[in-house]
Amino acid sequence: MRWNPGTGFAYAGGIAILSITAASAMFPNYSSRYDAISDLGGAGTTTELFWNICVVIVGILWIWSSYLFFHIEKRKFSSKFFYLAGIGFILVGTSPWNVYPFTHYIGAQLIFIFGVLSCLAGSRIATGTISKLSMVAGLASFGSYLSGYFGMYIILGPGGLERMVYYPILLWIIAFGGYISHQYQDVKNLKEVSQTIN
Repeated sequence: MRWNPGTGFAYAGGIAILSITAASAMFPNYSSRYDAISDLGGAGTTTELFWNICVVIVGILWIWSSYLFFHIEKRKFSSKFFYLAGIGFILVGTSPWNVYPFTHYIGAQLIFIFGVLSCLAGSRIATGTISKLSMVAGLASFGSYLSGYFGMYIILGPGGLERMVYYPILLWIIAFGGYISHQYQDVKNLKEVSQTIN
């Protein structure tokens, strides 16, 4: 039995969202408006171990699924976006913001920037509704990222704005993973998937 890369992508997005939800509930006096997502993994916090392990798992799933998918779907340029986003998750999960701020910052930027580029690349890989959804998710995340420079954090708070950047990427990877998973189920030979998708 072969591991379906689409399933891995979907798991990664689901774990990322659910880990934030669970850790936010466990973190004392946590505010989704004022507190950053990364506060959940800060060294010395009650949710440090749980959240950081979950983020590392997300990164591993993301990278492994990217490897399997792009081993079949020959798109070397687009694959770099996926790999770098996955590396970003691992850097964030292994570098608490209050211990390794620079490494953590680099990891977060890799997720945001290359997560958006992965969405946009996904719009070229997928077809139909998922192609359009990929484009919308990428533009929504990028628009939210830019809006921070124009004072949008005043309305949503820094934590709320960060989620507007992060969540479109996570929701997209779940949908994209489902799409890829379905394509893989429809072919007997995995080498046919590239022709099926395109």
